[in-house]
Order: sequence, then C-alpha cells, then structure tokens
Amino acid sequence: MFVALISCLVTFQQERTAADTITLRDGRVLLGEVAGPAARGSTLIVARRTRVAVDLPDLFPKWQALEAPRTKQARKERLDRLGRWAKERGTKAGTGDPIADWVDRECQALRGPFDPGEAPLMRITLAKGETRSIERRDETARRMLRQAWVAGLDDPETMTKSDLAAALFKALVARVGDEIANVEELLPLPIESDNEWLVRRAATELAYDPGLRLLRYEGLVFPEDREIGPELAQKALANLLGNLLDDRPENQNDPLAEHLKEIAAKGKVGALVTRLDGGPDTSIEVSMWVRTPRNGWRVALVRRVPASADLVPPNAGDALAQDPQVKGAFAAFEALGLGKLGDDAKRLGLRSGAAVEKALAAARSALKEDLLTLELPVRTGVRPRPGRDQGAERK
Repeated sequence: MFVALISCLVTFQQERTAADTITLRDGRVLLGEVAGPAARGSTLIVARRTRVAVDLPDLFPKWQALEAPRTKQARKERLDRLGRWAKERGTKAGTGDPIADWVDRECQALRGPFDPGEAPLMRITLAKGETRSIERRDETARRMLRQAWVAGLDDPETMTKSDLAAALFKALVARVGDEIANVEELLPLPIESDNEWLVRRAATELAYDPGLRLLRYEGLVFPEDREIGPELAQKALANLLGNLLDDRPENQNDPLAEHLKEIAAKGKVGALVTRLDGGPDTSIEVSMWVRTPRNGWRVALVRRVPASADLVPPNAGDALAQDPQVKGAFAAFEALGLGKLGDDAKRLGLRSGAAVEKALAAARSALKEDLLTLELPVRTGVRPRPGRDQGAERK
C-alpha cells in the first residue's frame, strides 16, 4: 500500500506540466509563467493568449480589454523615450549602428496602429484574493517554456517537462532548458517607470556598444577591451607595490568615477564593472551600473561569487602554470627583490588564480542571464505585428 502510494506520487510529479500552475479562487487553472510580484501584493503572470482563451473563456475578454489603454500609454511613453535615446546616442540609422537602426524601425512601427490582441503572449495581473494556490516549476522547465513560446510550439503549457524537451529538440532548438529566451517581442509593451526603462536601455547598450565594460582591482580601473600597454602595466605595478608596502596615498580619487564620467559624456547610461576583491574573502563581483538623471550612477544589478582557493581542487592551477604570462609574473616578482617564491607559494597562487577564473565565469554567466531578460529586441527586429507568427517559420 505504502509503495503504491509513493509510486502514485512519483507519477503525479512526472506528469505535471512544464508551465507554472496558478489555481484561481474558483478552482480553475491558469497555465503560464509567474513573472514576479506586482503592485499591492498582486501576482504578474505571462501566458499564451490562445491558451487562456480556451481555458478561461469568460475571463479572457476581461483581461484582454484591460490591455488596450495600458498598451496605448506604454507605446506613447516608449516612443518618447526612443526619441530621446536616439538624440543622446548621436548616431543615425543606416550608419552601421544596430541600435540606431532598431530605434528607427521601432519608432516607425509605434506611430502606426497596433492591436495588443495580436501579440501571442499577454500579461495578467491577479490580486491576492483571486488565487487559491501557485505552483512554480523549476528553472529548467521555465526556460523550456519560454523557448517553446519563441519557437512557436503548439500548446507547450500542457506538455510534461520530458515531452516538452523532446519537442524542443525535434524543433532544433539549441541548448534546450539552458538558454534564457527573451519573450518581450511576443508581448504588448509594458508600462515602465523611468528607472525600469533606463535599466533596459543600459542592458541593451552593454550588448552592443564597446568601452562600457570595466575591470577593477583595488585602485586600478581599465576598459575590458583595452590592451594592457606599458603605461597601464606601470600603474598596475605601482598599485601592487603600494599594497605590499602599505604605502598608498590617502584620499586617493576613485578612478571608476572618471571612467563613468567618460561613458556619460558619450550619451550612454550603462556600464558593467567586474571587480576582484582580495584578502581572506577573495571574490568576484560583476555589477551593472545605470546612470539616472537625478541620482547619477547607481548599481542596478550585482552578482558576487566567492573565489577562495579552498573552493577548487588542489590541482586546479596546473593548467595556469604553463601560461607564459603567469611564468613571467612569477619571475618579475622575484626580480623586484620581493623574495624567492617557494613551490608551496606558487601552488597556492596558481590555485587562487584558478578559483578566480571559475568565479569570474560563474558571475558573468549569472549576470548575462539577467541582462538577456532586460535587453530590448534589437537582434531580432521589431515587435510582432498583425499577421506575424510568434516564432520562427516552421516546416
């Protein structure tokens, strides 16, 4: 009896759909993705329009009617913001700037008519009292559902996780369940605050514009895509010696402020700063900075990953030991008269380097996923228009 009960529970778990399950107060079910909390304790749901129309035919017209005024306001605000962005950006369409090209196309589209009901997906805001329970699926299932929406699969919400994985594989979707798919193009425009818009704009600039990604270690800051020449190397060496000798000048100006000032002068509002914090709690911190009109530069997103040598295997630094630059660094340290590095010290240094590499990859990967959900759809074109399919052409 007990074994049979366990078997039934396992079967139930396996047969659950890949979509989040929102049980309404009357017991009926809404399938989609819980996108996050909304105002006043309500819940924001993203769902496929045709699925909602079938499952909740009485509520669907009500929810769809609420979209029209919101979409109209959102489109007007987006058009104004795009115009200001284009002016601050200073580049025109047709000059090789993908963002300028997209902004031009999007502005033309926003000036034309648009029925939000043509968007494949819709946003539904449910008050706390309108739901009985909410069951959220694991992150892999949620990513697969988004991939299915983008690919235009039929009724992915009703599939089990395993069936959906097979359908995505058959549809030649890459990295099933691993890659985050941006579904913004499949939705009507949302009403956004000025800060929310600036975060989106910053994420988009970081995806396309050079010179916005900075590396920071102690008192040294330099662009990620800049080659380390003699001048920068001298600054790095002086900074290292200052740390070792505890002879750093007091009230030293933060070099990050100067770099952010240069980025702002170019009309940009986004910057990505990768920072290595040394000491006993060595860690990698990757943060997105956003420039706001009132408060200047502020951190909007941050990912921090510990990078202690204790977190990697003892032989983790073996590959680094063969790197010519690492060998040169050890030689330079000894040539400066700072002492002879023993084998134990070298192994610890190499192991620490491997830990930093691992933490850097993890922090950047995590923040990259955050940025993908915020980035405007420059890569794929403009948002859906009447008659446009929600996904790629299927044969």
